[in-house]
Amino acid sequence: MLAEAIQDGVKAPAKRRRRAAPSRGLFDRLRGFVLFEAVDGRGTKAANTNGPFEERRSLGLYVAAAIPGLVLLATAGALAWHPLKADPDTLTTIAISAPSQTPVERKLIGKVALLREGLWEARLTPWEEIPSKGMARVSNGDMHEALADLIGEITTFGQTVDDRAPPGIVRDRVFLAQIADYRSQLKAIEAKLGTGRSIIVYHLGLLALWAGDAADAEPQFQSLLEIAQRTEAIDAVGRQRLDGLQASANYGLGLAAAARHDWSRAITDFDASLGAACRASADGPGDSGFKLTTANLVALDTRAVRNDRLIALVRGRSDDDLHAITSPTCAQLMAPAKAAPTGDADVEARALFGSLAIDGDPVLAANLELRAALMGERDTVQRLYFDGAGASADVMQAQSLARAVAGLDTEAGGVDRSALTDIQHLSALKARLDNELRGGSLSEPESDPTWNWSDPSLFGKWKAAVGASLAGALLAQAADAAHDNPGLAAALYNVVLDNSSWMPASSVTDAWWRVNTGMSLGFALWMLAISASLSGVLFLILKRWRETYRTTFESWHHEDRLHAPEG
Repeated sequence: MLAEAIQDGVKAPAKRRRRAAPSRGLFDRLRGFVLFEAVDGRGTKAANTNGPFEERRSLGLYVAAAIPGLVLLATAGALAWHPLKADPDTLTTIAISAPSQTPVERKLIGKVALLREGLWEARLTPWEEIPSKGMARVSNGDMHEALADLIGEITTFGQTVDDRAPPGIVRDRVFLAQIADYRSQLKAIEAKLGTGRSIIVYHLGLLALWAGDAADAEPQFQSLLEIAQRTEAIDAVGRQRLDGLQASANYGLGLAAAARHDWSRAITDFDASLGAACRASADGPGDSGFKLTTANLVALDTRAVRNDRLIALVRGRSDDDLHAITSPTCAQLMAPAKAAPTGDADVEARALFGSLAIDGDPVLAANLELRAALMGERDTVQRLYFDGAGASADVMQAQSLARAVAGLDTEAGGVDRSALTDIQHLSALKARLDNELRGGSLSEPESDPTWNWSDPSLFGKWKAAVGASLAGALLAQAADAAHDNPGLAAALYNVVLDNSSWMPASSVTDAWWRVNTGMSLGFALWMLAISASLSGVLFLILKRWRETYRTTFESWHHEDRLHAPEG
């Protein structure tokens, strides 16, 4: 009975089932295989038998490092891939022209000072048109008479020398001595009348410019500007006169800045002068040739300001930081725009060709002719021709040079003949190229064997520079039009592709890439560089991991052997 009780109380333990190991998914197995190949690197048999590490394959390491970069590259390509699917439009006009000056042309133009620098106007207000009172009342009759007499002497002197020299010119001693005498007399009158007499500081500023003393001219004009700005106008006529005063003072500041070769500051001052003239002019804001007269208190021909602004752009062409409004309108000048157009001397001149009256202004006409000749605008040079009545010898020389460059005349005195011939040939090529672009076609310019170049390689260098400029402009315009007008974009890309023999290889490749992939070659290269960098970093990490893994594993293996029963 006890035995039965014992047997009843003792229960046999339940049998445990052996649990099967969970199966690994395809991704886990693939990841394990890649990491095994990348980190361990030994064959499967060698790894299972704890074989040596001397023979390890590197293919897995390379593949594992390349996977993230390839994934990033494929993802970026899939997101950005949108080939241009549009039939090319028929090009009737392309808003692109050959570059006005390439480095080759600048080198040639550098041999001809007149082409490089243009003609300064520096048309300061004639002394006889500057009132002796009105800007600041002179209550002392005796001093007013002395001031009037002195201004009369300065007027006579100015009419005699007919000064229109550029700012900062070196004067002869006799001229400087006379100007110094006038300045000392004016300063003596200023001391007796008291400071703040705008009529005095304006005259002092003009005399300082005549003497080429920009350092003394600027504070005089600045003082005049501050007086005009803080003076309250009683009526509209008074406001107009104060604006006229500001226009003349800013013009003087611009000339002083030009004398210091501060071209950016000079253009800013010239634009401020034109803006004040816009406010004072009764001709309306649409007139770009407006002129201040004695009714505005200080006479100023704003065409002279535009001419000097053009010359400042010419001389400041090499300044990369020089950005200015191109042919500013009154609306732009009086209401500064954040997104004002930018340009250089040739864009400025092109905007002035048809918008600015040049009647009676031979200096401006000559400068515009020089610009037009360098840009291949032969018809513009012919249209701007003037007969020379009342023009000085240097102005007529400028016109003669412009017409020679345009091929309208054969001779231009005082010019390097070989440089002039090269410029003529390049001007003709640019004119032909621009005409083809306007017609929607583009053919490769060939070096005419009948033309004798001063340097056999000159044509090739010019062609490469112009081709690069045109390709860049075409690609930029096509990229802008790709979204709204894919047909135009396709046509522009085809212009580059159809002229691959004369366009740069990089631009042709970029055009093909954009048409067939919808992304720029630059973007693709950037993504390739980023992907390669990512894979390179991962390769270094995995390589370091492999070395650490080997060191650690061999250490453990060594400890196992030491503690093994067999010793």
